Amino acid sequence: MKARDTITVTVDDKEYAVILTARRTARRLTLRVDNKTGQAHLSHPIRYARHRIIDFLENHKTWIEKHVTKVPDTVVFAPDVRILFEGKEFTLSHVHARRGIHVEEDTLSQTITAHCPEERFGRAIEMFLKKEAEQAIYYLARQKAETLGKPFESIAVRDTKSRWGSCTSKGKLSFSWRLIMAPDYVLDYLVAHEVAHLKHMNHSPSFWQTCANLSQDMDKAKLWLRKSGN
Repeated sequence: MKARDTITVTVDDKEYAVILTARRTARRLTLRVDNKTGQAHLSHPIRYARHRIIDFLENHKTWIEKHVTKVPDTVVFAPDVRILFEGKEFTLSHVHARRGIHVEEDTLSQTITAHCPEERFGRAIEMFLKKEAEQAIYYLARQKAETLGKPFESIAVRDTKSRWGSCTSKGKLSFSWRLIMAPDYVLDYLVAHEVAHLKHMNHSPSFWQTCANLSQDMDKAKLWLRKSGN
């Protein structure tokens, strides 16, 4: 059982809502910001004194502001919106015509055009990006697993919230479809990272050496992720 409430904290005239969740299993206050929505959450024990919660949030309001403002604004797939595709900016375009997606790239402009009913535009763009991600990830994973001599059991491409990829002890790989927005060397590194876990289920020096051997440019990719991963 859990009960929810909201408290607003103010920093320099800006208000930030914090969703409170009372949990029977909680033993302390836990503050976090959802990296996808930018929403602040505080979990606390049941019957925890409200004035202590307010004091805690007041003491941590600059932390809340810092982490909420770090979360990028949500990008809605709509005509004339610019998005990243394979590390480059493309302008989305819409045409009332035959169905399909057309990618145009030249020295002056880069455009992704969806030919579909207007109400299906966002969905069409998302499905296109997911399909491109699946094809690229499957190809790289098979290639790197063969190089390593460690076959995987399965691959799933999802809309994960907390991580770019994962690998289970049974050899099941999972990746975020949003990786298709990153440059090719970033996608290559992240696939190499999870495939390397087929041999090393840890982050030991041997793991990182294997990862570097499988990756185009691991250090460059890690730098990009630190700067632009959000």
